[in-house]
Amino acid sequence: MKLLAITDRTLMGADPVATASALMQRLKDRVIVQIREKDLPGVELYEWTAVLLAKARETGAQLYVNGRADVVRCFAPFVGLHLPESGISAAEARSLMPAGTPIGRSIHAIEGASELADLYTVAPMFLDKGGNAALKIDGLRDIARAISPGAEIYALGGIDRTNAEAVFSSNSDIDGVAAIRAAWNGSLEALIEGAPRRQRTSVT
Repeated sequence: MKLLAITDRTLMGADPVATASALMQRLKDRVIVQIREKDLPGVELYEWTAVLLAKARETGAQLYVNGRADVVRCFAPFVGLHLPESGISAAEARSLMPAGTPIGRSIHAIEGASELADLYTVAPMFLDKGGNAALKIDGLRDIARAISPGAEIYALGGIDRTNAEAVFSSNSDIDGVAAIRAAWNGSLEALIEGAPRRQRTSVT
């Protein structure tokens, strides 16, 4: 199993890029870092991406940027583009990117599972949010069954060590958990390191 660590620089200390780099160093190919800093100026976002891509190449970690196709195009296909549920379609995103660029998608219901993205975050798992009721394990399982077998699936929303263990033990179609706060406080790392790996192929 893997960790999809979503950035929030208010939780990552004085040097968020160093914090993300250190997580990549510790978890290596068991971590995906998604840069999700919607108010970060484009130049700074470019600089974050350049530094973290170098660390990803060194460690085997993966890197996505949330919502900023302009920044991703500067580094694609080595950096993925993560799309919000309300964003352009995965097909439209692929048409803008070099071949082989990973495309991620956030979804909150089974209706969002029809697109051929390479990676999905499925939320909210354990906390109601934005008018969406918590999916819990049964809801996650239903959505996972509707997603293309080649795509990676990460459970997001209210993730902590206890419920991450429940996700891992209950659904073999799940590749890991996605988190913000728990990704940066260290509470999930031992669990991720000890969990079995899952091999998947790209749908690109």
